[in-house]
Amino acid sequence: MAPKLDRIREMNKQKAAERATSTEAAVPAAPAPAGASAAASAKPPLSGGAVPGPQADTSLSLDKSAKSRQEHQERLPHGSRFDVTYDAVAVSWKGSLMVPDCPDFTSSATGVFKLLSRLDSLYRAWKKSEGSAEAKEGEAPG
Repeated sequence: MAPKLDRIREMNKQKAAERATSTEAAVPAAPAPAGASAAASAKPPLSGGAVPGPQADTSLSLDKSAKSRQEHQERLPHGSRFDVTYDAVAVSWKGSLMVPDCPDFTSSATGVFKLLSRLDSLYRAWKKSEGSAEAKEGEAPG
């Protein structure tokens, strides 16, 4: 069994070496900076049969959906409840959001996530309008 593994490892090393030489031939060498010696610009040989390739971009970038989720970091109040039902005739989801001490919010959408997002947006719009109304009441001369 061991000779077979050794043979497979040797074949894998040969394939890796062939790939390395083919990618080196395909990529033109960058010109050496002025004053650099040939020994300094020479690259050390690869060890372990590693194949050079493009590095994965590990930087974290936020897309539009992640940014919009960050805007809504505040959670719904305790006791909030979603009620969702699928309507096969209309091919849509219908549902409501019940939040304590608030009116019920109802909507429909083609997908569950879209429906829940709409209901959440309705609640947040209501809460924002209530907050601005309370601020106006506090500013009114009395």
